[in-house]
Amino acid sequence: MHEYGHNFCACDFAWRPEFDIGTLAQPARTAKKILHFARTARAMIAELMEKHPVGIWIIDPAGKTIYASERLVQLLGTPRSELVGKPLFTLVFPKDLNLAQRLLDAENHDHTEPFHIRLRRNNGLAVGVDVRGTPMHNAIGLLTGIIITFSVSD
Repeated sequence: MHEYGHNFCACDFAWRPEFDIGTLAQPARTAKKILHFARTARAMIAELMEKHPVGIWIIDPAGKTIYASERLVQLLGTPRSELVGKPLFTLVFPKDLNLAQRLLDAENHDHTEPFHIRLRRNNGLAVGVDVRGTPMHNAIGLLTGIIITFSVSD
């Protein structure tokens, strides 16, 4: 509890006086507020991911695409619906597969330095990108995915 008697709401990373003991006694009202904050946070994160100057690509621990930002969709010329579920290795040129494996190995590193790989566009042409993999873990420390940030390079 905050020194002013407020509880911390991790949903929006701010002290929220509406989450005091009196509010907690009203579970339906509290649940609605928490749901509202969660939806707002989710919308803000989605907007940030789409407007981020570098591309964002999220894969699961097996290497399958969970999320593809609009930048990746445009870069590869492939609809998002076709990218989701597609393995990382099917989108990388064969000579760069060993390099792409480093993205999956990112779970063993706290900080992975960026490196260059070539992705395969929908038309078969190569596009060079500098990538960095950052592991995502759940509350108990299990790997849930890898966030790949990338920028186009020559």
